[in-house]
Amino acid sequence: PLNALNRRRIGNRPAKKMHFVTGDLAMFTPEENNFFVTNTLANKGIQCRFGMRGVIAEAHYDGGRNMVAMLKGAKRYILAPPSACEHLTIIPDRRHPSFRHSTTDWSFPDDATQTFLNADTIDTVVREGEILYIPSFWIHYIISLKYSIQCNTRSGGPPNGQGEMDIERCVRPLRVSLWNSSVKSVTR
Repeated sequence: PLNALNRRRIGNRPAKKMHFVTGDLAMFTPEENNFFVTNTLANKGIQCRFGMRGVIAEAHYDGGRNMVAMLKGAKRYILAPPSACEHLTIIPDRRHPSFRHSTTDWSFPDDATQTFLNADTIDTVVREGEILYIPSFWIHYIISLKYSIQCNTRSGGPPNGQGEMDIERCVRPLRVSLWNSSVKSVTR
């Protein structure tokens, strides 16, 4: 098959095929829970992203714990806790292609509403060789500062659903509003 595949033996288990990235970032695909992956059953594997300077990932949240390893380059991360959701105009409709994303263009904060500007955020740069932990349901916006290679893994939600209630409280009124407007248009 592919030359990029290798075999790794874990404990007494037989060797299994895996991609070279999995071998190089073994802590992201463990057989047992570890610091990076706290629920191996919910682990989504490794996703790698390659980007030129200026490439962005629009502000969004993920339901699983997210560990991000910067293999090359640097990216700026702007993070907001789930409690800031009400300020960030998150799309609540699960059928929408941008569900979980903010409708505000974080590239142009001067055009944003005052509500958006009041949101608490953390701004950091992750450089080559560093790992960033993004807690479940934290909203994050990402900008490549130079050519970069980043790999991440997600695993399970937080203990006691921490952050989930903040997101639900924020988007529920919007869902009800969307539902009411769609019912009105059908009944007309």
